This record gives sequence, C-alpha cells and structure tokens, in this order.
Amino acid sequence: MPALAKKSDIIIRQANALTSAAYNLTRNEKRLVYIALDDIINKRIQCNEFGQYPVKINHIDYASIFEDDSENIGQDILKLTASLNKKEVIFYRPDEDIGKNALDAISWTTKRSYRASLGATTVFFNAELVNIITKVDTNFTRFLMGEAGRLNSPYAMRLYESLQQWPDQQSVTLEVDWMIERYELPESYRRMSDFRRRFLKPAVKEINEHTSIMIDYEEVADKIRSNRIAAITFNYSNRTEKATHS
Repeated sequence: MPALAKKSDIIIRQANALTSAAYNLTRNEKRLVYIALDDIINKRIQCNEFGQYPVKINHIDYASIFEDDSENIGQDILKLTASLNKKEVIFYRPDEDIGKNALDAISWTTKRSYRASLGATTVFFNAELVNIITKVDTNFTRFLMGEAGRLNSPYAMRLYESLQQWPDQQSVTLEVDWMIERYELPESYRRMSDFRRRFLKPAVKEINEHTSIMIDYEEVADKIRSNRIAAITFNYSNRTEKATHS
C-alpha cells in the first residue's frame, strides 16, 4: 500500500463495466477492492510474470483508513481474503450471443499470502479482471473511498456507485429486476414489499446519512401491469453543491 492518506481524500475510479457487473461482496471485501483499484490504477503495482497483480494490504493501514478498531484485524483480513478468493464477478455479453444470457464469469483473485510477523497480507488480483475494471480513460465511475467505505451495507455501496456513474444527471431510473440481478439481491426481494423494506429504504437512508449525496425516489409502474413496480427513479443532488448555491 502507498503512504497513508486520509480516506476522505482518496478518489476511486473504476470502469463502468464493474459498476454494472453482477457480483455480491461483503462491505469489507469491497473495501479491499477499493484499495486494489487505487493502487493498480495509480500504477503503484505492476502485473507479475504469472498474470497477477499483487496488492499488499498493511493491516494497520487498513484499520486506520476504514477506522476499524478490531483487535484481530490480521485475522479479519485473512478471513475476508479467503472469502474473496472464492467469489467471481459476472459481465453479461448480450451482443455476443443473441437470445441467450451470454456472460463471462471471472474470479477476483488467484492467490493470497498472509504474513502475520510482517502485519501484512498480499492479495493477487486476476490480471484478466484488472484489464477490464481499470479501463478508466472513458466510461468510468468516480467516487470518494471515504464515502463509499463508511457505508455499512454492501447493497448501499452498490447503489451509491451506480448513482455516481451519472454524477451530473441528477435523475436515474434503474429497473428493479436489473438491481436484483446486478447487486445479486436475494430472490425473496422480487416481492416488492421485501425489496422496499430490506433494500430500497435502508440503502437510501444510509446514503443520505453518510455521504454527500441526497436521494429521494419514485416508484415506476409497469406499462403493461400497472399493479407491478418495474423500476425506481432516483432523484439526487450533491449536498456540497446545494450548500454552495443556497
């Protein structure tokens, strides 16, 4: 990891391909991915001869950046890197297989090395994945690691990132089925009552309380089945900009 910076000052950039991909990580797994994105995109880490990007996580620095006061931070990081190593991210490729759900599923990492005596864990990110998610010349999402990292719910983190994909638009409509698929929400959330109670309301509340974005939303009825909610229109503004213009 680089010299320690204030977490609120670290700007994360990720390709929109990752913002709209399908995956389900825990909050701490996403925090680790944020650190990796920052290190790799800022060229602090190069691909090794085995097609891996070795991201070194200093346990004390991780705890400081995310204000984690766990007494067993090393063991916590060991466990989260183990779970991340078993997960994959899915990129849908509809243009490559008409009429079918074409997709590429890629593992996040290929290896992890834990060194308790050094107070560090090295996570080896898959080079094929890195090549996709770090294309940030155009079509990328930008946000503050301090804001995203202080959110407790990984679902709130995903919604926050989705809204940051269009920071100047101030209104975005996302299909309910799309959010369930891409955020990998539980199947029970297809019941609108569960979707509202367990995802929508808590995520919006958390983003409003812990980030610079202020959100409200409107439910959009299906054009054919008016009793079914097909999408959510999120209206949002930057709290800082609003204060500046008031």
